Amino acid sequence: MADEIKQQEGPRMTKLRVLLEKALSKTLKNCSYDKVAQCFSQLAQDSPEALQSAVDQVVDFLKTRINEEFETIVEKRDLINKLNSLDELIASAKKMNQKEAVSLQRPAPEIAILSKTVVSKREEMERLKAQLLEVQQENSGLMEDLKAKNKAMESNKKEVMGMLQEIDQAMSLASNVQPQTLSNMVDDLMVETNPNLVV
Repeated sequence: MADEIKQQEGPRMTKLRVLLEKALSKTLKNCSYDKVAQCFSQLAQDSPEALQSAVDQVVDFLKTRINEEFETIVEKRDLINKLNSLDELIASAKKMNQKEAVSLQRPAPEIAILSKTVVSKREEMERLKAQLLEVQQENSGLMEDLKAKNKAMESNKKEVMGMLQEIDQAMSLASNVQPQTLSNMVDDLMVETNPNLVV
């Protein structure tokens, strides 16, 4: 099924997917391990594997979520068919322009005969331009949706960064607790949960 959909996609839909991949790649570079490690140096030093795993999970989540949202927009707006129609309209307009250019080079009698179709061709061009404008407006709406999704992704990234910072702070506090103090806390907790227990 996925292969059939790809075969139906025209040049503009393909270019749109390439544009999405470039924008997504550029955005996710800000979530690289090196940049996150600079923000959470203590966590990177104490548990680099855990931090790497967290970064990988965040990147996978953001990439999956954005792609899902993009596919939802494509399906909801019937974007593949509209962009394919735009490709066909532009190709048709180019052919018509080429035919008109050829017709102007023909002998005068033929030009006189073909002149009767000029008005209808111009009307067709106006119709094609109107459809082109409609598709361009649809594309503009799609880009606004993508910007909104990107803004939401940035918000999610900040939230995840905040969580990682809290973890880093907790680990820092735990590393400063003296072993005897930690042992006393464990003993107190065991007595509290088991009154009959003698420590």
